[in-house]
Amino acid sequence: ILGGLWHGASWNFAIWGALHGLLLAAERAWGERSPLRRWPASITTALTFILVCFTWVFFRAESLSQALTYTGSLLGLSPARAEAGLIRGVIGQPCYLAALTSAALVTWTFPQTWDFTRRLTWPRAVLAVGLFWLALLLMTTQEYNPFIYFIF
Repeated sequence: ILGGLWHGASWNFAIWGALHGLLLAAERAWGERSPLRRWPASITTALTFILVCFTWVFFRAESLSQALTYTGSLLGLSPARAEAGLIRGVIGQPCYLAALTSAALVTWTFPQTWDFTRRLTWPRAVLAVGLFWLALLLMTTQEYNPFIYFIF
């Protein structure tokens, strides 16, 4: 919870911190006895990614109401509506979905970064530089959001 409150004084951040704390506590409590230890690493990595992304909904939402509307839509409890706010960007901008899919594929299929750089060939270097510039281009076309800590 303290980790969430560090980022801001709202219920969104407190819930985000509490969810992260609960997930960390569950992982530590189960340790080696976790039933997930028998699952393939690709499945547990995907599950971790999904759970962490789910908790980030509360961090990113403008209000607790918006976060709950979004999670309700995400879990199929209510239809996806523009009022959720967060869905608008994905629905209106298919490039975000393509970027997310690309990031997931790179994360789950590529070897570790160190292994990748040790076998760096010219085509891979060109690909890496091209992806860097594409990411930079996408970031520079976004709206400006001031750094949150300057608000305090």
